[in-house]
Amino acid sequence: MKKPLLAVIVLLAHGFIVRTSPVLGAGPQCEFDHPYKTGKISLSLVQAFMPTKGICFGGAVEGDTCTADADCAPGVCRSLVGRFPIAPRPANAITEGGVPSYAPPKTFDQQYDEDHGYPLNGWSWVESKGNGSVSFQASKNKLIVPAMPEDSADVMVQFKIKGVRDGLVAKAAGNGSVWAFFRLTFKDRAKGDMTVEDFALDFGFVLAAGQAKKKTTLCSERPPSSPRSPG
Repeated sequence: MKKPLLAVIVLLAHGFIVRTSPVLGAGPQCEFDHPYKTGKISLSLVQAFMPTKGICFGGAVEGDTCTADADCAPGVCRSLVGRFPIAPRPANAITEGGVPSYAPPKTFDQQYDEDHGYPLNGWSWVESKGNGSVSFQASKNKLIVPAMPEDSADVMVQFKIKGVRDGLVAKAAGNGSVWAFFRLTFKDRAKGDMTVEDFALDFGFVLAAGQAKKKTTLCSERPPSSPRSPG
């Protein structure tokens, strides 16, 4: 493929999330609709908070909006965050303007720990300096394998985070994971323009002294020889 057009959602273990991104790349040889030029996508990490509404899965009202499983019986009410189904929290308050809300706001980690009786020991920001980011940029492929011709495209991924604590120490440590969910549209050498089914790029990182960084690429993490690769 050359210059893929990319839409992406990124999730990080322990409940950090970034928003849906705009498109990335796409070259003049692609006949599908795309902007003339795009640059690097850089996104900041924020805590993911519990949703107040979801969608019914199963039952006679499948696809309807809902706030609890009772709205979907015999199905269930879930909000999809990337590929992860989350049970929403029904609104228990309203804003000044009358919009239904959930107060106080809870992160995924806080709500999970409360539901299961665990101590509040997940990762969170050090308020004075905590921040993180992830970026995506079209690049030339440098992975030397038979399935990747020399002029193939790749996507450079750079991740960094700092100022992370947990319930015990001001500088957390441990293993973490990043998931990026892609919808890739590109010009396939054999079959022409196409959009592949949504897929996930996931890679691990090591948090030490409250910080971590990693640089990788889409092809490195999901080489074309992998059964999970879009090709």
